[in-house]
Amino acid sequence: MALTKVTKHIIYGSTLIGHFGHDLSDYSGSSASWQNWGEDYNYTPQYADSNIEITCTGSANDTSNTGTGKQRGGLRILVNTNQQYIQEGAIGVGATFQGTTHYYNPRFSQHNARQEFHASNFSTAIYANCVYAPGNTNAQNIRMQVYSYGSHNINWRDGYLTISELSGPGHNLT
Repeated sequence: MALTKVTKHIIYGSTLIGHFGHDLSDYSGSSASWQNWGEDYNYTPQYADSNIEITCTGSANDTSNTGTGKQRGGLRILVNTNQQYIQEGAIGVGATFQGTTHYYNPRFSQHNARQEFHASNFSTAIYANCVYAPGNTNAQNIRMQVYSYGSHNINWRDGYLTISELSGPGHNLT
């Protein structure tokens, strides 16, 4: 049997080094300041030149009547207390229509009626994703935070945080 020479080939791309999931406990609140959604997670990269991809999924439910004005809720991803990703208006609605509409209904002889619209119990799915390059092998503290603007009670539920460590140079950071 003849021997075959084995040569080294370099393949451009990324290698999945680590992949971890973390369940976030539900949070319900109406605070306009940032509040923690679930518990922090500490991840220690295996290589200094790795990239950490952080993905958060879940749902948000606004149980308040919108009335008028601007109500919304937002979320952000923090790594070592530094904001890496923010999503303003992850759930929210603008001002509802209030006022006089000009129309004529000849059947009932109606003119210029006032119409008001209100909505409540809005829900949305949450998907937040960012890639972070720590540049070292120190433990990275990952935290999700949420807020509610306009004194609305928002339930942040079914949160799940996925943390993936990918090899450095071939990963697309865009």
